[in-house]
Amino acid sequence: MVKILGNIKDSGGVPVEGFLSVLLDAPLFDSGTNSVNLEIDHLTPIVGGVVDIDLPASPSISYLFRVLERTEIVTYLDSGGDEWTGPVFTCPESGSIYAGIPGDPGGLLVKDIEIEDKPLFEFRAILPDVASVTLNDLLPTGVTTEILDTSLARLAQIMVSDVSAMQRLASSLSAIPSFVAAMQQELP
Repeated sequence: MVKILGNIKDSGGVPVEGFLSVLLDAPLFDSGTNSVNLEIDHLTPIVGGVVDIDLPASPSISYLFRVLERTEIVTYLDSGGDEWTGPVFTCPESGSIYAGIPGDPGGLLVKDIEIEDKPLFEFRAILPDVASVTLNDLLPTGVTTEILDTSLARLAQIMVSDVSAMQRLASSLSAIPSFVAAMQQELP
């Protein structure tokens, strides 16, 4: 499992409240535990802008991360199912909701709540097999330096921190010269 930590704020530096939606792009198989993680959306609350979630590492499968702002849209319906747009009050004794004002109640109303999730930000990332990573380390920046795209620099950091990944890469790269030589012999 990889612990993902981070803080999400708006343009003014105010912490964002909402949810972090995490969705695998394909099933993730774990032969060690004989289990499979399916591509089913997982929601984690973002409280005070803080992200703190544990997810399985995914060396070959990416996750879709989405920051969602959740809004509750409350409407009141009368006994005929029509929307009531007038004044509403809740009876303190029973908790029932009525049309009108206290002392002059109208008909009983039903509270209808519709939840709307508005995506604020989304990105895809492969989770490195490390104990923890910051959300910032997973974000694609789109920023380039004079030498290297910063996303490539992050990929290189992940690769050099995983010895087994470096060994697999080295063995793959060692086959390239013989492949190139074989291809050159095929040329007229």
